[in-house]
This record gives sequence, C-alpha cells and structure tokens, in this order.
Amino acid sequence: MKNSFKDILGFFGKDEEIDLSKSIEKPASQKDKKSAKESTKLIIVDTGKDGASTPFLRGILTRSLQKAGVSFDESYALASTVKDSLAGGRAITNEELRSEVVQLLSRHYSADIIEHYQKPTNIYDVIQVLDSVDNNNSARFSLTQHNRSMYAAGLSPEIATSVTREVFKDLHLRKITELESNELGHLTCSVLRNQVGERAVQRYLIWANFSRQGDPLHILIGGATGTGKSTIATDIAHRLGIIRTQSTDMLREVMRMMTPERLIPTLHTSSFNAWKVQPRTREQEQLEPTIDNIISGYLAQAKEVSVSSNAIIQRAQRESVSLVLEGIHNHPTLMEEIKQEQKGIVIPLMLAVIKRSSLKKRIKGRGSEATHRRAKRYINQFDAIWDIQNFLLDEADQLNIPIIHNIRREEALEQIMLAINNSLAEKYSISEDKLFGAGEEITGEEITVESKIDE
Repeated sequence: MKNSFKDILGFFGKDEEIDLSKSIEKPASQKDKKSAKESTKLIIVDTGKDGASTPFLRGILTRSLQKAGVSFDESYALASTVKDSLAGGRAITNEELRSEVVQLLSRHYSADIIEHYQKPTNIYDVIQVLDSVDNNNSARFSLTQHNRSMYAAGLSPEIATSVTREVFKDLHLRKITELESNELGHLTCSVLRNQVGERAVQRYLIWANFSRQGDPLHILIGGATGTGKSTIATDIAHRLGIIRTQSTDMLREVMRMMTPERLIPTLHTSSFNAWKVQPRTREQEQLEPTIDNIISGYLAQAKEVSVSSNAIIQRAQRESVSLVLEGIHNHPTLMEEIKQEQKGIVIPLMLAVIKRSSLKKRIKGRGSEATHRRAKRYINQFDAIWDIQNFLLDEADQLNIPIIHNIRREEALEQIMLAINNSLAEKYSISEDKLFGAGEEITGEEITVESKIDE
C-alpha cells in the first residue's frame, strides 16, 4: 500500500449531506417511509444485454476486493467509503462503479492488486493446493485462509497481508497452478524467514501443526465491565475463522427469563450490584459495602452463570467446534477449572484497562443514545467495577493466566495471538522438516524483500 490507510477514508472528500426534508415531505405511512428510504439507495445498472438494475451491495464489493488481495478490514472500509460517496438515489452502470473503485485503488495499492480486481477470474482458481497426505483432496489457494495463519503467528495485519501477498506473488510469477500443501508450507516459511524472522517461522509452524490436527480451540476471555471483551472476542473469532462466539451476559439474560427473581435473585441484577440481594443483617444494610461484600456478590452470580457456560463448552467439545466465550463471569478460578476438566484445548485470557481514568473514559464512551442510561449507571457504580477488576487481575496473576492490557485495540489483538500461540507451543511445537517433510523446498528466490522485521 502506497499511503496511510487513513488517507483512503478521506479520498472522496466530504460530500454535502443530503437533506431529504427539502425534497421529500414527511412520510405519512410506512409505505411512504419505505419509499423515502429506497430513494437514497445507489442503483447499479448492468450494461449487459438484459440491462437489469440492482441495489449496491457492500458485501459483494468487499468480497471482490478481498479476492484481489485486499484484507477484509480494508475491503470493508473501502466498500463503505464507495457506498457513502456515491449514495443519493442515483443510478450508475456497473462499469462506472468499477471505474470509481479502480481510481481509488490506484492511489493506495499496487498495480497487481488493481489487475486482480479488474480481472477476477483466472487469478486464484488456477492455483490448487493438494493435500500432501491425500492428493485426491484439494482446495484453491485462499488469501483469507493464509492471512489467518499469519495472524495466528502473531503478525500485525500489515505484515500478515504483506507475507501472504509475497507468497501469492511468487506462485503467480512462476505460473504455479498446482502444488502440495507441504510445498506451500515451505514457501511460507521461506517468506516469513526473509521478511520477519525465525521466531515468526516457529509460531507459524505451531499454528500449522495445530490446524492439521483438527482439534477444536476454546478461548475464554474474562475482564471487568468496560475492558472491551465483546469487541476483542469478535475480532479474535474473525481472525482465526471461529464461527461460534458466546457472551456470558447473554447466557445470564436467558437464565433470567427462565428463573424467577425470588429463586435466584443474583441473576436479576448487575454483577457489581449482586451483593445487594445477598442476605445481610439490619446493621450491615446501614453500612457501605466492603470490597468483600462486592466480590461475594459477583462470585455468587458468576457461579450461577457458570452452569450455562459449562454447558456451552461441553456441547462445543462434543461437536468438535471451536468457540470464543467472553464475559465478566469468566473469572480466573472458573476458567482454570474448565481448562483442567475439559479435554479440548482451552485457553483462558484476562483483559484489563489498568489506568482508572482510562477505564472510566471507556465506560463513558458507551454513552451513545441507546446506552446512555446504562453508561451513567456504570459510572455511578465505578468503584465497585474497579474493585472487581482488581480482584480478577490478582487472581489471574496467581494462576498464571495471561493478562492483556487493552489500551490500543490492535496491540491487544497481537498480544492475544501471541498468548494463544504460546499456549499451543507445549503440545504443537514442531520443526519445519517434520511438519512439511524434508523434500525439495520452494525457496522463493524470485521474491523481492524490501525489509526484514526481526522481532
């Protein structure tokens, strides 16, 4: 990429906002509302024989850009920028749309990316990767899958994308249309070794070996309110290709619907207020809660929710499906118990925002229109939230559970990938020759290495 990705978002400039009230009267019915909404859609007119028109679909453009070698995050951002810039209820041809996209790509990406976007056929489908164990099984080379293996090796999105592009570039330049998975593994190791360093190669080998075994991966993410658990869990699931994610807060909501408050009152309040519904003497009710009171209430709620959490994990193991389970109820002792009791690969992680002012700021950031009252309630109970975080971090430290400081999202994601890889290392560490065979390697001699990043 030639320029900073931030430049992409401002490429089309800031168009004037369309004030629909000047041209459309307030709709008096649901039908009118629907018509007003549809009038702002971007319509694509096919220049082929039938001349059919369809609405612009961001997902289709995102996939087209991914196939051209652009990462998912960048593809989605580019597609969103195109949609916002060309919106306004007008119709353009598919050729005009393609021209707009090419113009955008030309300012930020190399010529080969543009060529792949303009000629999406005969680019990836011609490269078939044969299973080295059973050559009857094959799959086309996938940039997305290869990128994920680079993420799992602890590489940043920029470096991961660069390595994947170099691997594909080498295969494309040498007109490789078919190769075994072991050959692709050797080539990937060569590019990693040249561009990043030996430690990245070892991490890639760990992940590649784990992936070949077909074992499910169960990632448990804990953390206090406001530490970014749901966002991080979604990102991790996307990067590792994990389809199933679950939140302990959602599990608690289901349990609340099924269980009357009088039976399990701790389920029907927030984790930092659960102490209020626990038995207390009349004298204690007149006093401010102690830290022990707050933690006792929190643990009581977590224990109830753990019934559903365990059921979710057990089902995922029976179905041999990977899972990301996040939530405040994933406290260290519980996660360690799950790790010891379950047969699959269970990796516990604890998120933290260690500066009091930073955590409060993140919680205030939740104060959008839909969640303003909830954010205000969190701020009013911030001392209790802070006490719960201190408890979680102290317990995680004692049990040697990785603590991830979620200050900057991308750095936190890289830390998590490294923590996952380190957890897998004991069981899945392996040499390149043992994993991919000691046959003739594809050395990638034609690859031009601009820089080497040794961690």
